[in-house]
Amino acid sequence: MFIFYHLYCNKQVIHYVECLDRYFGNVCELDIIFNFDKAYYILDEILIDGKLQETSQRIILKSITTQDSVIDNSPDSRDYAI
Repeated sequence: MFIFYHLYCNKQVIHYVECLDRYFGNVCELDIIFNFDKAYYILDEILIDGKLQETSQRIILKSITTQDSVIDNSPDSRDYAI
């Protein structure tokens, strides 16, 4: 049972790294450091409460790009500061 769990965790880490690689294009440590929020959001799309939510890299990346476009099109909150 322990071996199965270890292999399952290893497979999920590989899946996460592949998603990061597809999003950032040849991901490196600096991509994760300077874009921690996006790396965390990708992880959140894959896992929820420690359980697998989504396995399709295409769906995960589509969700991330949709979020990026919403953020790019939203007005900056600093413009409305009093």
